[in-house]
Amino acid sequence: MKLYCVYTPAHEILLRDWFLPSVPDGFEVIASPLQISGAGDFLSEEFLRCIRAKIALMVESIRSNRGSWILWSDVDILLHQGTKDALDLIIRDAGGRNLFFQRETRVEREVNTGFILIRCGDLTEAFFHDVGVRLELETSKNEQAVENEMLRKGVDFDWGYLPVTFVARTHGWPPPRLMDIYHANYTVGPKGVEQKIRQFKAVKAMQRFGSPAIVYFTLRRCVEKAIELIRR
Repeated sequence: MKLYCVYTPAHEILLRDWFLPSVPDGFEVIASPLQISGAGDFLSEEFLRCIRAKIALMVESIRSNRGSWILWSDVDILLHQGTKDALDLIIRDAGGRNLFFQRETRVEREVNTGFILIRCGDLTEAFFHDVGVRLELETSKNEQAVENEMLRKGVDFDWGYLPVTFVARTHGWPPPRLMDIYHANYTVGPKGVEQKIRQFKAVKAMQRFGSPAIVYFTLRRCVEKAIELIRR
């Protein structure tokens, strides 16, 4: 399965040290560099420019893979050994559904657009083309806000959610030890890359050591937060 992603210089460390080493067999990674400077923190100008460039590449990838399933992933994600098998089961049981999104939370209806399984065809190409048009007009929005608005209003194809084993930070903390992916989202404010790497280190330790690691990283983060408040 082709796995597409984009990265900027600020996020190359996530791609190189975390994302790529986590990709198991069965994926052909197509990583496109975007020469956009800046830290790339959430909703920053460079972040929004990156999103618009990403959507254009998504449309191209769908056009060039008609009839196939592809995967688009952010690079602040860790895949696991069972990820490919889990996706194959979803595709097998997809029926008429053309897109599968990660949930933003475990219970609400909002989708997270950082990890999307796509059946390539006219319907999905048109959807992401329209997302790109909206982003050019509404330059303060990111693609997740736009896509959720479009899905709420209704689209002319069926779509679904990935199982909650496709975990995001916004699903709650700590994450389960057994999961198909981990998405280090919910990094509000500056130093977003550093926040994501802290999440990755905690997740790796929790999977290896269990509850003691959860206690350690929770206490350490509480201390860090307290120090930040004192310094203000």
